[in-house]
Amino acid sequence: MSNKSQHKISDIFKSKFDEKSNQDLGWNNPPDFLFEEAISTINNNKERKKKRLIFFISALGLIGAVLLNQLYSAHKLNDLETKINHLVSQKQNDRKTKEIVKSIPTNPSKNSKKEDNKIESSKDKTISKAVKNKTSFEGDSPQLISQQNIIAKEIKEEGADFVKTRNSKSFTAPNTTLSILNPLSSIYGNALLSNQNRAKFDYFKDLADTEAVTSKSALKSKLGLHILNNLSTMKMSGPISVQQALTEYDKYYSGIGIGVDYFIPVTEKISLRNSFAYRRIQNQSLINSTLQYSKANEVIMSSNIAMYDMDNTLETPMGTLVERMQLVVDPNSTNDGDMLHHSTSMDQSLSIVNFATGIDASIFSIGKFNWHSGVQLCINYISNLENTFQSRYEMDGKMMGEKNTSINSINNSNHIFGSILFNTGFSYSLSDNLELSLGGTYEKSLNSLRTSDNNSKTFLVSWASQLGLRKSF
Repeated sequence: MSNKSQHKISDIFKSKFDEKSNQDLGWNNPPDFLFEEAISTINNNKERKKKRLIFFISALGLIGAVLLNQLYSAHKLNDLETKINHLVSQKQNDRKTKEIVKSIPTNPSKNSKKEDNKIESSKDKTISKAVKNKTSFEGDSPQLISQQNIIAKEIKEEGADFVKTRNSKSFTAPNTTLSILNPLSSIYGNALLSNQNRAKFDYFKDLADTEAVTSKSALKSKLGLHILNNLSTMKMSGPISVQQALTEYDKYYSGIGIGVDYFIPVTEKISLRNSFAYRRIQNQSLINSTLQYSKANEVIMSSNIAMYDMDNTLETPMGTLVERMQLVVDPNSTNDGDMLHHSTSMDQSLSIVNFATGIDASIFSIGKFNWHSGVQLCINYISNLENTFQSRYEMDGKMMGEKNTSINSINNSNHIFGSILFNTGFSYSLSDNLELSLGGTYEKSLNSLRTSDNNSKTFLVSWASQLGLRKSF
């Protein structure tokens, strides 16, 4: 047993013995409820440690799974780019081989050689005239074939430059190929679509298609880590209790948390955002109630000492608690129907695990700054709920007793609830793959955190600020 638990149990025994120090109970004959409360304290501490251990193991396992998935996705993306580069290189080599085979004359003659030399010497004039007049060549003359070879050579040279530019810019200019093909097509018309050059057009069209696919695959995923500070409140509706007044629960109380975000790009502006977060929610409330005294609950211990023993039900924002009320009274000064006033100050602390998915959109960018907004649907699990309260009992203006209690269980409470979350914020690019993010969120639960039979409902409302880092992969 830890020193903390030993001190707590010692405090319980000391407080109870102090209450009876003026009574003739005997120092060696303590009542049984002292031992019962000590045992309850030990069991609560063990249960709390067990729940925390299970939660942290689960959280570490989930974060590990997200990181492994990210590494696998990055490996697949690199493998895809390698295959595309290999395919483009193979196609280029095949086209060059076909051009070389086609350029070899099958029946060379002196006349054809002279004709080729003549055409070669005047190719600049022919090209200039074709460009100026946008002439469409017809027929299948040697002059037309030579002009087509010159055009194909120019296309080939510009295509090589395109491939070089594509490799140096990581497939970021898919329209470059189209800017090469369209002007040439408009100048030379149907002559470029002859059987000799149709294959070249198909080749560069394939390059353009490959460029578009690769540009989309080059969109980068992001993995982010953030810390958050939230202000939360409980919004309640419906009746609580006729005999009980519950107040101060609707004020805002602060809490902290940590979260992980994984962004999967859909387009250049929109990403799918998946989040996992752990946070602490605090709430305080004040409970005032009036009970009728019943002598049937008295346990007579001597002629002038009795133990008043009964269970008192407390309605809280998170559910219903049952408090064991044990007071030392004088049976000669109490009567049935006397009014027993009860006041309780309640502190509730919730540990919430949050899983969320939704979209995140880039609104606009200015330099290294980017403004983004999004919406997510969340599933929340209350992994731990601590209820600490201090009760005070009075009758006829006289204090009958005080009690400090800590309980980790609660009745009529939803441990799983849904919520909707809106977020907006700015990110600042620190490098090509790293950015700093700062934003805010608004969240409201979609279903009640209470399942009470009296139709009272509690909705969690939370505002939070987030600060974190995001890394692209």
